[in-house]
Amino acid sequence: MMKNNDGIQFYEKKSIKKFSFILQILFGLFVIVIGISIIMRENFWWWVVKLLIQALLVGTVFTFLFRSITNRNRLDLLISFGSLGFFIYSLFNENIFMEFFSLFFGVWALFNAAVRGLELFVSFQRKQKGKIVITLEFLAGFVMGTSLLVSGAESAFFVNLQVGIYLILHGILQIVDLFRVNLGSGYTLRMPAPIFATALLPSFLVKKIEREVALNPDLVLDTVEPTIGDYVSIYIYIKDYGYNRMGHIDIGYNGAIYSYGCHDPLNRHSTQAYGDGVLIVGSECEFVQYSVDDSSTVYRFLCKLTPQQRDRIEERIDLLMKPAYYYDYPLDHEKTKDSYLKHLKDSQVGVDYYKFISGPFKTYNVFTTNCVLVAEYIVQSTGMQLFHVNGIITPGTYYSYLHSNVGRVGSIVEKEYIYKKIGAKPKY
Repeated sequence: MMKNNDGIQFYEKKSIKKFSFILQILFGLFVIVIGISIIMRENFWWWVVKLLIQALLVGTVFTFLFRSITNRNRLDLLISFGSLGFFIYSLFNENIFMEFFSLFFGVWALFNAAVRGLELFVSFQRKQKGKIVITLEFLAGFVMGTSLLVSGAESAFFVNLQVGIYLILHGILQIVDLFRVNLGSGYTLRMPAPIFATALLPSFLVKKIEREVALNPDLVLDTVEPTIGDYVSIYIYIKDYGYNRMGHIDIGYNGAIYSYGCHDPLNRHSTQAYGDGVLIVGSECEFVQYSVDDSSTVYRFLCKLTPQQRDRIEERIDLLMKPAYYYDYPLDHEKTKDSYLKHLKDSQVGVDYYKFISGPFKTYNVFTTNCVLVAEYIVQSTGMQLFHVNGIITPGTYYSYLHSNVGRVGSIVEKEYIYKKIGAKPKY
């Protein structure tokens, strides 16, 4: 009887898994169809968007009006009247939503063009290859962005084209991801949200964790343990000020840390947008603990590896280090005496510094050749790979990807830890 029940439960689980697989395939196809229809039937979708936003505005009017009466809150009343005014204005201006989306996607396209412009400038200054492709990408982004901003409501097709292509790619990757996971390869693809959302994500995470820690101090850890055995750790560091708002990402493997950045103040631009790439290698525990003690919030994603994945990671690390050379940072040449490298040395953190003779990591670029690219270079050998649009990658995109994969069937992301020392103050 027990064996019969076990067989029934197994059959039910298998049926549920099969149904879920088919449902997700259909959802991926649905997203692709929506993307195509947005490109082909632009007027219909603008009418749908307008109707949905107007319905949302009406709901906001009544919701906040009710809240203002029950809570006697003036701010809720102002939001209610503001939403009502915007709703009335939208009735007399049919193009208002189209103009808003044109502005949004125009700024997005120009931002991407600016990233390509920076990459082109660096490639000319440092005599790198690939200038023709970067130039074409820059011109495409600049022309599309300018057209969206100048034409406004007349450029609906360009807005539809960008949204449609994004949804089509998202649907395709959803389906590819499902097949690869169900075939047992563990290979996962993810397309991140638009750069505006993910670039700001670390800042929101800091505020969220501060609120949660205030209610439950046991939620976070304050002592770092090394990564040993068949595991690799992906660390994401977050602070709520300055350049740290974008976050930072490192790899911990076999007790060692691999941290890449634009750390050399003697060989970088004053904005820290580009410069010599510096790889920090050394004690995982000491390095991460230094950041925790320095008031950083550190997210750690622990990934389980097969023996084959371990071998591939070690091969990839060897390839990473092949064009690298030991960099004896000249502390005496530093003017401010307040650099990150100096503080690591003063704190006696057990790490060494390396630069690159050649290869993609020789020159750091804040938007493209950054800490995330090095992390992905190592981790993608396990089968994980984040598909990043336009080559722009931020720690926020990787956090979103990893967080969504914790404990997921077919994923190697096993656990998530949060490190934070309550009451810690920045050291510099």
